[in-house]
Amino acid sequence: MFLGDWSDASIVLFARLTRGERLLLLLAVAYALSPDDRDEAIREMFRDCIPDVPPPPFMDPLADARFWAACTTRCHLEATGAAVMEHLPPARRDALADYGRGLPR
Repeated sequence: MFLGDWSDASIVLFARLTRGERLLLLLAVAYALSPDDRDEAIREMFRDCIPDVPPPPFMDPLADARFWAACTTRCHLEATGAAVMEHLPPARRDALADYGRGLPR
């Protein structure tokens, strides 16, 4: 990602804005980006921390869950599914079970 003349802006923003103001500014900018640009920006922010990890699910939690589900074992999937069912309220649990029954085999 090319930042051009904006690369030092973080120094000024850190000095002039409160933590809360910086967080609100980050959210405002994130929502102003297209989904592809937002993903690229988030990957850039976390590139040194965790390589090859999808962006946080702040716009599409289902896509994020699908990514992680594709990376894990059947045993872990079943354990996660059981834990999810245990924590959902009964109406949501029934809706999720109905959804699961409708998936192709």
